[in-house]
Amino acid sequence: MRWASRIPKYIKSQQRFNPINTKYTIEIIRQIKIMSEDTLFTKIVNRQIPADILFQDERVTAFRDINPQAPCHILIVPNKPIPSVNQVRPEDEAVLGYLFIVARNLAVQQGISAAGYRLIINCGDNGGQEVYHLHMHLLGGKRIGRMVTGS
Repeated sequence: MRWASRIPKYIKSQQRFNPINTKYTIEIIRQIKIMSEDTLFTKIVNRQIPADILFQDERVTAFRDINPQAPCHILIVPNKPIPSVNQVRPEDEAVLGYLFIVARNLAVQQGISAAGYRLIINCGDNGGQEVYHLHMHLLGGKRIGRMVTGS
């Protein structure tokens, strides 16, 4: 986005007039940068880089995680790039619900639905989000440990 590249310069020029908001403007710049870049997942959705895609339609793409944490570890992403749960809008409601339908169908297809599985959505740095394209982890095929251990 051409306009996105101009925003940091504009905000920086405004900081000299209002240095109190420096921390806030830096966060705005970070969010704009995240939202203006194509992520690894966007490139997978667009088939610009290879992945083991298990399901894809006009709304959602699901593929195997390259660093699996369980025998079955699938990532399910909306094709529309939404950076995180913090950027979800009311118009995203249908696709977010659809992520759960796709997860259930994949769990059945992978043979893990009867024994159980875990769905995880991370949000932000403290939530463990590494790729800023909202995604759901489907984990199964073994007993998954405690949700959070220690501090």
